[in-house]
Amino acid sequence: MGNMSMETKRLVCVGPGVFVDPLVRADLARDVEGAERQWLLLDDKGLRMIGLGPTQMRTLDRLAHAGLIELYAISPRRKMLKLESWKAHLRRVAEDPEFWERPEMRRRWRLACMTV
Repeated sequence: MGNMSMETKRLVCVGPGVFVDPLVRADLARDVEGAERQWLLLDDKGLRMIGLGPTQMRTLDRLAHAGLIELYAISPRRKMLKLESWKAHLRRVAEDPEFWERPEMRRRWRLACMTV
């Protein structure tokens, strides 16, 4: 691990095998009027803004099913993410490197994987 770059060290595990940069981009937190944004539309652009790709929507569905983030379905295939819940999840996993090793989190993730 001594050769790990600063970029790699900054990544946090948001779900088993899924790593993102916990630093939220400035444009993610503010809307066009400069007001604090509370929800983010999870289209391709929204997913990129939180460090995920278009194929990782299922990860967010599982995190929501496990009660770790808040998603709101605005239509059958369009969802919005409550940004404060995402930021709180990033803080939890960044502060606790063993987060996904705890039996309760493993159990919740397994249940979410079976359901979603």
